[in-house]
Amino acid sequence: MKHTKLLIALVASLLPVGLANAEPYAGLSLGWTFNQKLSGIKGDENLNYPNAISTVDGTYYPGTSYSDIKLKDALQGGIKAGYYFDTMPNLGVEVEGNYSQPNMKAQNVTLTNPSGTGPAAGVGIGNAISLNTASSVLSGDGNSATEAQLSAKAQLLQFNFNAMYRYRGFKEFTPYVGIGPSVNIIRLTGTGESGHFVNPTDPTGANISYGPRVSDTSVNLGANFKLGAEYRMSDDWGLGAEYHYTWSNVDISHFRSANNLNADLSMQSLSVVLTKHF
Repeated sequence: MKHTKLLIALVASLLPVGLANAEPYAGLSLGWTFNQKLSGIKGDENLNYPNAISTVDGTYYPGTSYSDIKLKDALQGGIKAGYYFDTMPNLGVEVEGNYSQPNMKAQNVTLTNPSGTGPAAGVGIGNAISLNTASSVLSGDGNSATEAQLSAKAQLLQFNFNAMYRYRGFKEFTPYVGIGPSVNIIRLTGTGESGHFVNPTDPTGANISYGPRVSDTSVNLGANFKLGAEYRMSDDWGLGAEYHYTWSNVDISHFRSANNLNADLSMQSLSVVLTKHF
């Protein structure tokens, strides 16, 4: 409900009384997203996974930090609509929606939790894994461990609400910039297997946690910046290109052995845009 009210307020802010005295347009885009990652990840690690969290046996580590998780480059498709004001023809507003599937790569992820923050006093997360799996290799002070994280499907639906500025000093060529809030709906799905720890290592290779298929959907707020240019092919049609940079704070309630995750999502994209002017 909170996010629904926010969306209504954002859309309403783009519909001032002066809409009748505006230059409206709509467009379709197709592009490529890249340099996407989750960073600054923190959450609660359940080494007892797939079983329920236990706070008494030294397998639950709240406040765990995770190394950056990279997402795959992916196609992105979108639509947009907006208008420029007749009274201020260089200024406008725009709403756009983009969809992509920047799937999570299979990769090593390091979990860090200082000794003493877990329920077993003086036992860091690496030492806890070593004790629980009878592993043969443990480096450092036992505060961290590295897991071969399995891949997962990621779906991203993004709504951007931009204040626009364009420069009309050229004839058919119009550069523009936009900035504003972003609402990002993210869904993660994948196998319930949590992967295996590569440090500490289990000499039997059997320390993969098998669980049920997992999924998590969240609605997150962020910010969007775009830089573009359009070549006006006629009075009605334009063809151009756009660069986007998007940042969003992401909350994930549960995914495999991690719970209550919070992270920063950053991503970039380049798109070709076909625009219809009315």
